[in-house]
Amino acid sequence: MSRTWAVTQVSDEPVVYRATRDNNNLNPFGPPPRLRTTQAIAAIQQATGCTVIRSSMYQNISGQFFSQVVCN
Repeated sequence: MSRTWAVTQVSDEPVVYRATRDNNNLNPFGPPPRLRTTQAIAAIQQATGCTVIRSSMYQNISGQFFSQVVCN
């Protein structure tokens, strides 16, 4: 969705991933804004190949998203 995200695993039990969005060097002429939650879900799912458990997702004050995932 026109943004770069870094996805890292932060916990093994339960499996938790963190998604951090690149601030695009604070470029005001970047792509149009989109909902960050939707972007974070897509980033985690594309990086892991697993499904995000939406009820476990939360965002910290720094704008990083954390979520558990289920892998089939």
